[in-house]
Amino acid sequence: SSRFRGSRGRCPWPGGSRCKHPGPLRAMADEEQDEHVQLFNRQWLEVKDDRAEQADLGAGVALRVASFNILADCLARGAGSADQDASADGAAAPLPTPPDSAYVGGAAEDEEADGEDDGRLPADGMPHAPRGVAYVAGVDPDSAERAPKTFRCPQDALKWDLRWPRLRSELLRENADIIGLQELDLSEECNHGPEILTDFEAAGYSGTFAKKKGRAGDGVGLLWRRSRLEACGQPEIWKLSRTSVHVALAQPLRVRRGGDGSMQEAHNGDDPSQGEDLELVVVVTHLKAGLTEEAEQERLMQAETVLKRVRVMARPAVLLADLNCGSRALLAERGKVLQPKVYGMLTNGGFRSAYRAVAGREPEWTCWGGWQNWDVASNFDYAMCFSQRLAPRRVLEVPRVEEILAFPDRLPNLCYPSDHVPIVVDLTLLPRQRPTSKPSLRPPSKVQPPAAPAVHGDAAAARKRGTEVAGGPA
Repeated sequence: SSRFRGSRGRCPWPGGSRCKHPGPLRAMADEEQDEHVQLFNRQWLEVKDDRAEQADLGAGVALRVASFNILADCLARGAGSADQDASADGAAAPLPTPPDSAYVGGAAEDEEADGEDDGRLPADGMPHAPRGVAYVAGVDPDSAERAPKTFRCPQDALKWDLRWPRLRSELLRENADIIGLQELDLSEECNHGPEILTDFEAAGYSGTFAKKKGRAGDGVGLLWRRSRLEACGQPEIWKLSRTSVHVALAQPLRVRRGGDGSMQEAHNGDDPSQGEDLELVVVVTHLKAGLTEEAEQERLMQAETVLKRVRVMARPAVLLADLNCGSRALLAERGKVLQPKVYGMLTNGGFRSAYRAVAGREPEWTCWGGWQNWDVASNFDYAMCFSQRLAPRRVLEVPRVEEILAFPDRLPNLCYPSDHVPIVVDLTLLPRQRPTSKPSLRPPSKVQPPAAPAVHGDAAAARKRGTEVAGGPA
């Protein structure tokens, strides 16, 4: 199993204490936040194995990638105004308790082999994020489903002018080389793409965006650091199924020569094919939402499209995705249990989750939405690698459950701008292994006389046969 160690981040609260009351939280939310201040204490988990040691010796190029669902402005609907407290006494609301059916279900596909997870919440007496839907105490599920779907967070705290500086700070703080974005507003009525691109170009990035098809107002985006990477092809937009509006954005990238000391000397030779060692494809996508079997089947078709397109590429690929489904069984609406299919299909098809490759497990959650009548939490967000030449080295652990429970609104809230946390991974792009030529110990063979010229067919036919041989598969 993987061995890892963590380094705790800085606590942004005065005196190191974490206040649980809306008054001080609102005061902090109203202040201009320093982009170096970190709201949650997140730890780096580091793997130690042979491939990592090989990378430590300079055999590859280190890259930091991040994936973040920033919560589309067109989907950010909150309750009341910022003048209304989320709870009467200011204390954090208790974690909504799911019914007994939350604990049924077989082992998740990704963890069945090692027996780590049987679909149940751990019975360790510790607080845990819900696995799927957990209704707020006293809420009737029938009336909850008919009510408008809004966050518990006050509407004023969800305004873009307040959220974007915090989203930008959250992204820039991690100093990633590659950033994948989901739920990016790109409609004619609400288009934040130009603002995002302008801000990140000033910070040293280039980027490209892709809107969903049809009337959907949001899409996905990709940003890369210009000092380290350059586009080596045109971006592609893949429609993921005939019945949905969802797309994937694929961009070939090349590590700039001189942008990193590793592997540089290996590419100063005369062989132009060695430059391919510096190339990869980054795919950003956001699959269909919904904790229903029908939605899972649609996601399965969408993920199959991504897998088929990646398989035909000649480069290593990184998938930055909000799959809208987890690696474990989820409690859906009305007590139904949804078994995951997409995660297993992708991992069985050749993708590897970077988080699990490092930590030996998937995170307990990456999305924890505090809706008016329920919480929804699961590990929806992933950075996945397609190629053994991509070696995950470190991952940024998700915040502890207790930190989220300190906020009555969960996510988003007065201080945090999305219902997701970014997945941040350090990868190493390893060079391909080429066969080494060894001197032959056999004596040289006798020189054979040239073959007799063809006597059948004309010269053009002979040339055609030669062309077919030369152009055949390598």
